[in-house]
Amino acid sequence: MKHFDWRVIHQESGKKNHLHSKATPIYQTSAFAFSDLDDLEQFFSPENERYMYTRYGNPNTDELADLVAGLEEAPSGVATSSGMSAILAGVLAVVKPGDHMLIPEDVYGGTYDLFHNFLSDWNVQINTASFAIRTISLMH
Repeated sequence: MKHFDWRVIHQESGKKNHLHSKATPIYQTSAFAFSDLDDLEQFFSPENERYMYTRYGNPNTDELADLVAGLEEAPSGVATSSGMSAILAGVLAVVKPGDHMLIPEDVYGGTYDLFHNFLSDWNVQINTASFAIRTISLMH
């Protein structure tokens, strides 16, 4: 990855910042306002650049995803509100009904529960395995 250090410092941010501030403000809200029903209807249009509810999208979350994607040279990115939602998003991106997954038996309890309870509804077979890590002592 070339020029990583340069991108960390100079990557453009605030693309969705309509106030043109130097730093993106922190949006500490769960819901965004609409002036009338026409304004709300525009939210559902394909050209939508608005936000309704922070769990569905937030300017800060979107900017973080865009910046990380830029650092990773990815076409786009996704930022989630928790590790569990990141795990679920990653799994749902690649697992299809009827697939088989092998996971460590000592995986985080919430992840274990998600895989065994939620993915079983998708007919995804989950098996666990013990993964032993061998260490070699270099000391004599």
